[in-house]
Amino acid sequence: MIRDDWRPHQIFYLEQERTRLYAELIQFVAARNLCWLRPIALCCLSEPNAVNATETAVALYDLRQGADLICPAALLHLALDTEVLPIWAQLHGLKPESAAAQNADRLRQFMQQLWQAEPEAFQP
Repeated sequence: MIRDDWRPHQIFYLEQERTRLYAELIQFVAARNLCWLRPIALCCLSEPNAVNATETAVALYDLRQGADLICPAALLHLALDTEVLPIWAQLHGLKPESAAAQNADRLRQFMQQLWQAEPEAFQP
């Protein structure tokens, strides 16, 4: 499936349970239905409750200095500006180099969990 409406620099997220990986689209490879992504942040979300039905990030990990990813397009969700702007604001206050090695491990663990939960999406 060709995604004519996807453009470089759009922000997408991948979701596994209560964790979201926000990433910038660098390139959509239509021939293989894959996306080249530049990770921005990993957000662990709180449980919505009956009073406040919105989700809020309980933990935010800066991935701006990490490695890029190739990911199946079927797993991506277009992020809304209202989701991304608060994340950018929080990231602005963080030092990019702080805890880079631990954040890379968190990204690896997230991708491994996603791969285990959605193995069919990763099949050629």
